[in-house]
Amino acid sequence: MQNVKEDPRVIRTRNLVIDAFLALIKEKDFHSISVRDITEHAMINRSTFYNHFPDKYKLLEKIVNQMMLNRGFEKITHVSKLDKDTFRLLVYSFCDLVEELKQTFGRNYSTVVMIMETELKDKLIEVISTFFKSDDSDQNILVATMLVSSIYSASCSWINGNKKVSREAFFQSILPFLMGSISQLTILKKSVV
Repeated sequence: MQNVKEDPRVIRTRNLVIDAFLALIKEKDFHSISVRDITEHAMINRSTFYNHFPDKYKLLEKIVNQMMLNRGFEKITHVSKLDKDTFRLLVYSFCDLVEELKQTFGRNYSTVVMIMETELKDKLIEVISTFFKSDDSDQNILVATMLVSSIYSASCSWINGNKKVSREAFFQSILPFLMGSISQLTILKKSVV
């Protein structure tokens, strides 16, 4: 299959929309930013905006998804097992993402995190659940959900608490829980057999 190269004008226009949105989010509350504000700032018409995004929420989702790619989440999918090093990569990548969200969205950080929380968690659950080889996909999703919720909440708490300990100290403090969770999954698998 041949890769289709995207038209540079389309890329340039999409980047104009993203840049306009990111500039506006520094000036205004997220909920008060309209598509009209974005199009005026980008100097494009509304139909051009809608050719790229159905609404500002999908625009936000695109920006956050790109941030996730930039923070190394794709590296995790190439790892063969869920162990201490994989958890370190996952936690560090997530902390980097949360820091970038906080820096990029400033006063709108809390709003953006609330809007994107489900999306972020779902993407992380998808990544983590690939490590579990159990035939019980519901159990895999449940354990992945518990791990993601723990990583998500602990990381946000660490960052919002102004990082009173180093990243490595923070990671080491949550690692026993994370490792204990996957060892319990192993015990459950053995007891079911």
